[in-house]
Amino acid sequence: REYYELCLAHLNEDGIVSQWIPLHNGLHLDVVQSLVKTFTDVFPEVSGWFINADLFLIGSTTPQSVDYAALEQYLLENAALAEGLDKVYLPDTPELLSSYFGSKAQLEAFADDAAVMRDDQPWAEFLAPKMIYSKNVADILKALEPYRGSPLDIVIEDSAPNWESTRARLSRRHEAHLQDFEGLKKYYAGFILSSPEVEFRKSLEIDPDDANAQYYLAEILVSKAVVYIDWEEERQREAVEMLEEARRHAGYRTDVHKVLGDAYLAINEPEKALASYREHVRLGGNDPEAIRYIEEP
Repeated sequence: REYYELCLAHLNEDGIVSQWIPLHNGLHLDVVQSLVKTFTDVFPEVSGWFINADLFLIGSTTPQSVDYAALEQYLLENAALAEGLDKVYLPDTPELLSSYFGSKAQLEAFADDAAVMRDDQPWAEFLAPKMIYSKNVADILKALEPYRGSPLDIVIEDSAPNWESTRARLSRRHEAHLQDFEGLKKYYAGFILSSPEVEFRKSLEIDPDDANAQYYLAEILVSKAVVYIDWEEERQREAVEMLEEARRHAGYRTDVHKVLGDAYLAINEPEKALASYREHVRLGGNDPEAIRYIEEP
């Protein structure tokens, strides 16, 4: 609390403070609630943003809102930023805005009556290292889910040309991200047995451009295919099918093409393996086995 108070005292009128809460590091629910409670107790204005299994809190002294057209223009004028966002699977404005989690009121409702962290009792510093291998993400996601808002809550109405179509596109991406939560809960609970890929396929039925779903679907299919490649031929062919699906949705990922090449070699289709390895390298992959296979006479 004392640190946040210092931040608040030094904020310019339009300044912001960002706090990262990494849910995937094993933190218990009560720790996450306490971290949120401490932040929301200090800053007059707060918004929450959720990406992968990370919660980000943004604090300010003035109300927070997003001008859709201004954001798009800013990204057009700052190519390096847009490229950086694309590399972390935030390729367009709806995807970026759909990472919005909720308002200060929603975050306060989630935190409830959790303890406030203070300098004389920094208990999270001592407790967090003990939790690092705990698997608590799925439980935290379940606790967070009821408090999730819509990006339309923070985006200024009519702030883009053709607002109705923009609004519909943003609503559709948000709906897909809500469905992603079902997949995330299964993924972080232990995805091998729970088949979270089914949930992410549903997300992509809602919005095929949901980059978050594309990422997780490919991640799951690649992980399963790596295991299947070492089994009998029937499973190896299943691996090829899974990887071809991953390629359709996330063909920009170098690992998809590398493992697809391995799968084609396993079922004795060397020409398709070679094509996959070449695509892996073309996209910037540098797996030595793939490179060696390409260079062999």
